[in-house]
Amino acid sequence: MSRIVYFLLVWVFIPGSISDEPGEVRPPRIVCYYTPGNPDIEDVPGDLCTNILYSFASLSTDTWELIPGNYKFDIEEGGYKRFIGLKEKFPNLKTDLSFGHENFKYLIRYEERRDKFVKSVVKLMSEHGFDGFDIDWEFPFLPIERENYPLMIEELRTAFNAEGRGWNLSIAVPSDVYLTDIGYDVPALCKSLHSVNFMGYDLRSEKEGFADVHSPLYRRPDLDVFIFYYSNVNDCIMKWVDNGCPRYKLMLGVPFYGRTFTLLDAARHNLHAPAKFGNAGWINYNEICRNILDEPGWVQEYDDVGLVPWAYRDLNWVGYEDTDSLMIKMNYIREQGFGGVMNWRINTDDYTGYCGQGTYPLLRTLNYGLENYTVPVNTSDTLP
Repeated sequence: MSRIVYFLLVWVFIPGSISDEPGEVRPPRIVCYYTPGNPDIEDVPGDLCTNILYSFASLSTDTWELIPGNYKFDIEEGGYKRFIGLKEKFPNLKTDLSFGHENFKYLIRYEERRDKFVKSVVKLMSEHGFDGFDIDWEFPFLPIERENYPLMIEELRTAFNAEGRGWNLSIAVPSDVYLTDIGYDVPALCKSLHSVNFMGYDLRSEKEGFADVHSPLYRRPDLDVFIFYYSNVNDCIMKWVDNGCPRYKLMLGVPFYGRTFTLLDAARHNLHAPAKFGNAGWINYNEICRNILDEPGWVQEYDDVGLVPWAYRDLNWVGYEDTDSLMIKMNYIREQGFGGVMNWRINTDDYTGYCGQGTYPLLRTLNYGLENYTVPVNTSDTLP
């Protein structure tokens, strides 16, 4: 029995653990981050995403205003205009703008700076026709940041409501239970946000000194101990639920890339095999399927508890997601009643279809896995 069939059967016979009272239902969101490049803007699959987030806008630390990330491309060469133009081909698509800047922490501390920023966001979105705004701040952890971040979000939401254009407001957040407690006032944030893009990946890095998958769904009791006890997608996203964020506002993020490691001993290649410090890297899925999965000598394995694959050859090791593991995560979204899925990023899927699975095999799996799913909404939450 294939992994997909097995977990479909499990999902059918195990009831979900949704605590919200039944009420309104909505279709799920499929949130796609996109960075200009390949594929070209005009070739972006707007029929496979509900929201596409153009990444990234930037910040002027002279004026504390939102500015284009690449003025030449975004403005002079019409990047924004071409992106918004996708709605002519895909009228139901929401074209959002994502923002990130390392000095955002210095902006939110002062009311005057926040006010300038909010006004500049409204101005830029109005001028170019964006449908929503996303903040990718990595990451708040000081008490003053935890206190001021909800103020920033509330001020943006108030300004958006005053515009009356139905703009979406979202943030990206890490998969880290400790950072969630330290850096995020979850109830205050989720009260003003339309959605939260939970980054269910990068749970392992080169700092650990061993090879491991970076997006395990569940804790592996024999492996995940001490500081890694909660380093799995389920525990980290449920921390947001436990801290007070409605499930329907949470979008489970999945990676369209893998994490690579260089082993110390080719004979030791299992999970947690010793690896060089500081030698991990990234590899896009379109490179994994082209250069690893179809290449001789690579051995593919599967984490039966974390529910994600990895592969190795000689001293090379990579943990990644495939269509099977993503289907399992889509069933998990259904079971938990989350609002949808997010991916980083559509550029790194096999958008040409080179690997024989058709174009965008990972993104199509997200769509297939959430087909006919309706998101239960807690009617006690009155925000639209």
